Amino acid sequence: MSAGEGERLLVLCVDRDDDIGRKAGIETPLTGREACLAAGVKLAVSDPEEADANAIFAAVKEYDGLKSKGIDCEVAVVSGLGEGGIEADKKVRDEFKKVAEETKATGVVLVSDGVDDELVIPIIQSYLPVVSVRRVVVKQSQSIETSYMIFGRYLKSAFYDPRYSKYALGVPGIIFFALGILIMVNKLTEATAIALGIIGIAMIVRGFELDRVIPKIVKAKMTVVGYVKLFIAIAGSLIILTGLYQGVSNVPEALLSEASEGFTHALMNAPAIIGYVLEGSIPLIWIAIGIYLGAMLPIYYVRGGRVKMIRNSIGLVILILLYQPVLQFSYILEGRGSPVSLFVMIMVGLALSLLALIIVYQHFAKRKEV
Repeated sequence: MSAGEGERLLVLCVDRDDDIGRKAGIETPLTGREACLAAGVKLAVSDPEEADANAIFAAVKEYDGLKSKGIDCEVAVVSGLGEGGIEADKKVRDEFKKVAEETKATGVVLVSDGVDDELVIPIIQSYLPVVSVRRVVVKQSQSIETSYMIFGRYLKSAFYDPRYSKYALGVPGIIFFALGILIMVNKLTEATAIALGIIGIAMIVRGFELDRVIPKIVKAKMTVVGYVKLFIAIAGSLIILTGLYQGVSNVPEALLSEASEGFTHALMNAPAIIGYVLEGSIPLIWIAIGIYLGAMLPIYYVRGGRVKMIRNSIGLVILILLYQPVLQFSYILEGRGSPVSLFVMIMVGLALSLLALIIVYQHFAKRKEV
C-alpha cells in the first residue's frame, strides 16, 4: 500500500465492547505508539486470552510497517461500551471523530479482531474512507464467532421476545413448577404424566398455530360456513383425543408394570406399548379424519370448489386404504403381526391409490382443474 502526497493514514483499533476499559481500567481514546503499546500490555496482563490485546499489538505492528515504508501515519485505539448496541456505537463515533481531528487523518486502516468490531465500519466510513481492513484471528475463527453471535441473538429472542419466551420460558416454567410440587408429595408418576401432558398441549397449540388461529376466530366476523368448519375441527380434535386415551387404555397393565422396572425394560417394551396405543387409537383417529374430509365435501360443493371436492374424495379413499396397513403395523410392533401381510397391504393400497389418481387426472387434465 502506498500513500499519495498529503495523505495521512490512521491505523485504528476498535474495541466495541470496551474490554480495555472493563478489564484493564484504561480510558480511551488512545493516540500514539507508546500509549497503544502500553495499553495492549496492560490488557494482556489482565487477561492473557483477550483477543483485543492482540488486536492492539497488530495495530502497532501495522503502524510500524507503514512507517518503515515512509508512509505518514498514526495509530490509535477507541472503544465502545460493554453492553454494546447504539450507545456503544455512539461512543466509538465520538472518540473516532476526536482522534481523526487531532491526527488530521485522510484515511483509515482498521485493525479488527472479529465480526463484532467490524460493525463500526459504516460509522467510520461516514467520516473518513477505510482504505484497508486487517483482521486478527486469535481465539476463535470467523465462522465460530459468527455462529456465536447468531446463537446469542436467538437466545436473546427466546428470553425477551414475547412470541418465543412463552414457549422457551413459560412452558418449561409450568412443567418445573408442577414437577416440583408433585415430587414433594411423592407423586413422581403423576408428575411425569402431567409434564408430558403439558409438553403435548404446547406442541399441539404451536404445531397447529392455535395461539394465532383462536384470537383471529374470536375477533373475526365468521360466516355460517366458518362456524361449521370450526365445529368440524373441534369435534374432530375431541374424537382424536378420545382415540389417544383409548389407545393408552389399550396397553396391558402387565406390560406397563414391566416397563416401569427400569430404563432397559422400558426401552425393550416401548415398541409393544406403541403398538397397543396405535391399535386402540387408530379407529377413532381414522373416523375423526374421515369426518373432516367428508364433512367438507358439501361445503366445497356449495362454494363451487369442485377441485377441492375431488381432492377430499381421493383423501377419503387413501385414508380407507391406509387403515389396514397401519393396523397391521401396530400388530407387528406388538409381536403378533406379519411383515408379509403388511407388504401385501401396502402394495395393494398403493396400486389402488395410483389407479384413483390416474382416473381423476385423465378426466380433468384437459380442463386443468387439478
